[in-house]
Amino acid sequence: MNDLQVYFSNRINKTDSCWLWTGTLFKQGYARVTFKGKRLKGHRVSYELYKGPIPEGLQINHTHSGNKHCVNPEHLYAGTQTDNMRDIVKHGTNPQANKTHCPKGHEYNNINCRVNKDGGRTCRICDRLRKRKKEANA
Repeated sequence: MNDLQVYFSNRINKTDSCWLWTGTLFKQGYARVTFKGKRLKGHRVSYELYKGPIPEGLQINHTHSGNKHCVNPEHLYAGTQTDNMRDIVKHGTNPQANKTHCPKGHEYNNINCRVNKDGGRTCRICDRLRKRKKEANA
């Protein structure tokens, strides 16, 4: 085992399925590995230690429940940002999908919310107000 593997393995709690990082977390909840003065994301370190180099142009995504501080290499895969967006919707960890109100405070409901082609949501009340303001200034 090299120094990084020793450092890494001493900071994980292996449960029946996940390897939970017991060290520091980044603000977003991801495992933060600080090794020889460098700050690295734990899931990336785990992937490289146990599976090999990260393919160019890809990122490391979680397959298992979206648990950000799980570093089990069996729960990680190299994929695209699009794959990651699909996963966070599937895992229920998309912060946008969990919002119940628009930034102006209007409730997202079946009447007031329009789902866009990209899956985003538009508040119909805010949309109407923007259009009225634009027409008044024209």
